[in-house]
Amino acid sequence: MPRPKIPPFSLVRGLIRQSWNKYNLYNLANKKLPQVNNKTMYQQKWTAKRETRAYHGGHLRERQFKALWSQKLAGVSPVTSATGVGSGAGGASGGRRSAYSLPNRSHAANGNLGANANDNQNLSTPLASQTYASVERRLDSVVFRALFASSAMQARQLCVHGKVYLNGHRCKVPSTLLNPGDLVEVEPAAVMQSVSAPVRMNVVEPAAAEEGAADAEAASARAAEDDGAAQAQEAAEAVGEGSKTAARRLAWEKIGQESFRPKPYASAFAFVPQYLEVSFETCACVYLRHPVARPGQTEVPSPFPTPMHALAYSFYQRNGR
Repeated sequence: MPRPKIPPFSLVRGLIRQSWNKYNLYNLANKKLPQVNNKTMYQQKWTAKRETRAYHGGHLRERQFKALWSQKLAGVSPVTSATGVGSGAGGASGGRRSAYSLPNRSHAANGNLGANANDNQNLSTPLASQTYASVERRLDSVVFRALFASSAMQARQLCVHGKVYLNGHRCKVPSTLLNPGDLVEVEPAAVMQSVSAPVRMNVVEPAAAEEGAADAEAASARAAEDDGAAQAQEAAEAVGEGSKTAARRLAWEKIGQESFRPKPYASAFAFVPQYLEVSFETCACVYLRHPVARPGQTEVPSPFPTPMHALAYSFYQRNGR
C-alpha cells in the first residue's frame, strides 16, 4: 500500500518551512519546542534534526544535504582594545544591527546603552547555530533570502526555468554554491509574479493582441502560399505564443512599477540577512561573505535556539558526516 502523502504545511505535524504560506505562519506562531527530557540521547538528536531540517533545506533530499553539510563552524571573535587594534564586534557588518542579536536587557532598562558593546565581548559565540550555514550558500537559498521568491521551492523553480543570472550568465542549477562577491540577478517580471499579491488582469494587452494577430495572419499567408495550411497553422501558433509571453512580461513589469502589493502574510518573513546586499530596484543582490557567528548573535536566520542546532549537529557528526 503506498504511503499517504502529507501536505508540507500540515497543521498536525507543525513543521516550519521556508515559505510565506499562511499555514506556515500559523505553525510558526503556535510553535512549541518539543519536550526531549524524557527521551534517549539519540531520540533527542533525531527530534532536533527533524525540526531544524524542515526549515533549513527542507526541499533537499537527505543525500543532497549530507553531501553539502560541513563539520566546520565559522565564528568571529571581536578584538579587544587591549591589543591596540580596537573592538571589531560590528565593523564587518557595516553598522547594521542584526535581527538575531541578543542585547543586554539590564543595561537597556537602566538607560546605559553604551555598555552593551562591551558586554557583547562576554557573551558566548553560538557556533552551533552555524550547523546549516552551508545551505545558505546555495543559489536558490540566496534568491529566497533576498525576497525575490515567496518560498525556497519557488526560488528553485526560478533557477530551473532560467530566470536567474549569476555574474551576468544565466544559471539553471539551483545547487550552485556562491562565493563572496558573486552577483545574483533575477528577471523583474518573474520577481513580480512570485512575490506580488494575486491580481486579476488580461494577460494580453489590446495593442499586443492586435500586433500578434497581424503577425499571425501575415505568417499564415506566407506559409500557405509556400507549404500549405499545416505550416501556416504552426507559424501562427508560434507567433501567438511569442506575443503572449512578451505581453505577460510587460504586464507584470507594469504592475510592479505602478501598483505593486506584496503577498499577504509576508511581513513576518520580510528580512534580509547581513551577508547579502539587496537592490530591489534592479532585482539584484551581492553575496558579501559566508555567514558567521559572532558573540551573542548569528547570521544564519533560524526560528530555533542554539541548543536545538547543537543536537542536530551532533546527529550528523555522529552519523559519519
